[in-house]
Amino acid sequence: METPFLVEQKTFQDERGNFCATPFLVRSAKSLVKNWVQVNTSVSFEKYTIRGLHYQEEPFEQSKYLKVVWGKIYNMVVCINKISPDFGLTYIFEVDKDHAVFVPRGYANGLITLEPNTIIQYFVDNNYSPEHEKSIKYSSVKDFDIMVKRFTDSPVISEKDLNGIDFKGEYVDIKNSLEVISYDELIFAVGKSGIDFAQSLSDSYKLPTEPKSVQIGVRFEAPQKYFQKLIDISYDFKLYQKFENVSLRSFCTNNNAAYVAVEETYGDVTYNGHAKKGEEFRNDMTNFGILMEIKGIEDPFKWSRDVVQKLQINNTGLYYSPGMTREPGLTSEGTTVSSAKISWIGLSKVEEIFQGYFKYIKDFIDQMNKVFEFGDDWGMYIPEVKYLSPEPLVDYTNLALNDYPNVHFVGDALSARGITVSGAHGIYVAESLLK
Repeated sequence: METPFLVEQKTFQDERGNFCATPFLVRSAKSLVKNWVQVNTSVSFEKYTIRGLHYQEEPFEQSKYLKVVWGKIYNMVVCINKISPDFGLTYIFEVDKDHAVFVPRGYANGLITLEPNTIIQYFVDNNYSPEHEKSIKYSSVKDFDIMVKRFTDSPVISEKDLNGIDFKGEYVDIKNSLEVISYDELIFAVGKSGIDFAQSLSDSYKLPTEPKSVQIGVRFEAPQKYFQKLIDISYDFKLYQKFENVSLRSFCTNNNAAYVAVEETYGDVTYNGHAKKGEEFRNDMTNFGILMEIKGIEDPFKWSRDVVQKLQINNTGLYYSPGMTREPGLTSEGTTVSSAKISWIGLSKVEEIFQGYFKYIKDFIDQMNKVFEFGDDWGMYIPEVKYLSPEPLVDYTNLALNDYPNVHFVGDALSARGITVSGAHGIYVAESLLK
């Protein structure tokens, strides 16, 4: 029996635009050469639109090749073949315009859009038959339901899909690859990018947790000359400021060839930074995150998500420079950093969205200015965010889960912060298991 898998599509870009070829025979030697009989196109106007889970019964079963033309989705595929040992197995794929998903017969397919005006095109190898089309209620597939609730409590969904049939499958596993691996000891080190996956596992198995704090702020940028004396001592310098329930720190300092990076986090624009190697990339700029750690917020993940979403203007984040003395910088690819410029008046709206916490960032910058004297020669990109899920309770002798002593969560997804601590986590657990 064929299984679902993710396909990488090659997109070529020049001054005219983009070109993408649809590979029906991929390099992994998985044949996608089918008798494709129809090409369907769907447009979802709103973010967090759900489609599916759909399938057709025999004799009109369909294989599907689903590609994203514009936008981004999370695609969910579940095995509905009751005679298959994989019955009930779910696959979750993050799909953008550079990827596609192959869904074989015997599987139901559903998705949630992460961006407005998402365009999806899919090829099918059998004709559409309304009498044989079925829709499974997404909330009856536990993994799909958990995934949706990570984004929204009120998705856009059709009446047909909302009232679909309940899936009665046995939930065997969550699967993001083609292999099922048996283990004696399992270490989850999925990193910050895997936080949603880690959270879904935590929710699925109802792991006891303790709440984490909010980690949110801005990416600060200024000419390197103002910080050179400190850089000569420490390239990745750290600056700290602490209040009663809020502490601030500089994070991920980049110098010499320092570029602000535009990221998409759960479909929203956020900012980060990196540095390039080589004199040809030198721009004599410095950038670093200014992150607030806010304690005492009931649901840190939801609070952060709400703030980030409200900071989006025309599907991008914000940029501010006092007196508009500096324009937004460039990415390392030579493109202008995607952002909407705001004035000091506009910054008052940002303070409102941050529910009063933005005053700490302003004070942090004011205090830095007293030391480094950069005046108005700086800019900041809003927001930078590090999502932290509730931390599972563990045995600190080997970081094993209290309820599952042979499963270990390490690193940035659930239990650490930063590359240094994450690396130490991995070494610590490895050494404890070797003993």
